[in-house]
Amino acid sequence: MQTQRRSLEAIGLALTTLSETVAQQVASVSEVTRSLTERLNFHKGLGENIDGLSHSAEESSSSILEMVTI
Repeated sequence: MQTQRRSLEAIGLALTTLSETVAQQVASVSEVTRSLTERLNFHKGLGENIDGLSHSAEESSSSILEMVTI
Protein backbone atom coordinates (compact mmCIF):
# COMPACT_ATOMS: atom_id res chain seq x y z
CA MET A 1 0.00 0.00 0.00
CA GLN A 2 2.83 2.41 0.87
CA THR A 3 4.55 1.61 -2.41
CA GLN A 4 1.43 2.47 -4.36
CA ARG A 5 1.03 5.67 -2.40
CA ARG A 6 4.63 6.71 -3.08
CA SER A 7 4.21 5.84 -6.74
CA LEU A 8 1.08 7.95 -6.97
CA GLU A 9 2.79 10.85 -5.20
CA ALA A 10 5.74 10.58 -7.59
CA ILE A 11 3.38 10.53 -10.57
CA GLY A 12 1.52 13.56 -9.18
CA LEU A 13 4.79 15.44 -8.71
CA ALA A 14 5.91 14.53 -12.23
CA LEU A 15 2.60 15.71 -13.67
CA THR A 16 2.82 18.99 -11.74
CA THR A 17 6.35 19.55 -13.05
CA LEU A 18 5.23 18.69 -16.58
CA SER A 19 2.31 21.10 -16.30
CA GLU A 20 4.60 23.92 -15.13
CA THR A 21 7.05 23.22 -17.95
CA VAL A 22 4.29 23.23 -20.55
CA ALA A 23 2.95 26.51 -19.15
CA GLN A 24 6.41 28.06 -19.46
CA GLN A 25 6.70 26.82 -23.03
CA VAL A 26 3.28 28.25 -23.88
CA ALA A 27 4.39 31.62 -22.52
CA SER A 28 7.61 31.44 -24.55
CA VAL A 29 5.80 30.52 -27.76
CA SER A 30 3.32 33.34 -27.18
CA GLU A 31 6.18 35.80 -26.75
CA VAL A 32 7.90 34.58 -29.92
CA THR A 33 4.61 34.81 -31.83
CA ARG A 34 4.05 38.38 -30.58
CA SER A 35 7.58 39.37 -31.53
CA LEU A 36 7.30 37.85 -35.00
CA THR A 37 3.96 39.57 -35.56
CA GLU A 38 5.51 42.92 -34.62
CA ARG A 39 8.42 42.33 -37.00
CA LEU A 40 6.06 41.29 -39.79
CA ASN A 41 4.01 44.45 -39.31
CA PHE A 42 7.20 46.55 -39.26
CA HIS A 43 8.43 45.02 -42.51
CA LYS A 44 5.01 45.39 -44.10
CA GLY A 45 4.99 49.09 -43.18
CA LEU A 46 8.55 49.45 -44.43
CA GLY A 47 7.56 47.91 -47.76
CA GLU A 48 4.62 50.30 -48.05
CA ASN A 49 6.89 53.27 -47.32
CA ILE A 50 9.38 52.13 -49.96
CA ASP A 51 6.56 51.79 -52.50
CA GLY A 52 5.44 55.32 -51.63
CA LEU A 53 8.98 56.68 -52.04
CA SER A 54 9.31 54.88 -55.36
CA HIS A 55 6.06 56.40 -56.59
CA SER A 56 7.14 59.88 -55.45
CA ALA A 57 10.52 59.52 -57.14
CA GLU A 58 8.83 58.46 -60.36
CA GLU A 59 6.53 61.50 -60.26
CA SER A 60 9.45 63.81 -59.49
CA SER A 61 11.54 62.47 -62.35
CA SER A 62 8.57 62.83 -64.71
CA SER A 63 8.08 66.43 -63.59
CA ILE A 64 11.77 67.18 -64.10
CA LEU A 65 11.70 65.64 -67.57
CA GLU A 66 8.66 67.75 -68.46
CA MET A 67 10.43 70.92 -67.30
CA VAL A 68 13.56 70.07 -69.26
CA THR A 69 11.70 69.35 -72.48
CA ILE A 70 9.68 72.56 -72.35
